[in-house]
Amino acid sequence: MRAHLEWAGRYAMLWIFVTIVIFGGFFYLFDYLGADDSSRTNCLVLLAAITVVNAIWRATGVLAARIELMLLAGHRLDSSSQANNGIENR
Repeated sequence: MRAHLEWAGRYAMLWIFVTIVIFGGFFYLFDYLGADDSSRTNCLVLLAAITVVNAIWRATGVLAARIELMLLAGHRLDSSSQANNGIENR
């Protein structure tokens, strides 16, 4: 369980870094283009909504993949323990 939590923490840090870079790039772009405050606000709200949806989508996909890996690992452990029990019963 600890390995899964560490892995999820590293993934979350990566996503935070990418989000900061994207927002920083847009702030720089708005300053460069001289956009007014109402345009900035509308664009940043839309960007925030897209970012949240994307983060949820990625987290759901990662969770599904991790669950599949845990189930496959559990299935392999069950198979090997059943094989060992068959040897011990002889």
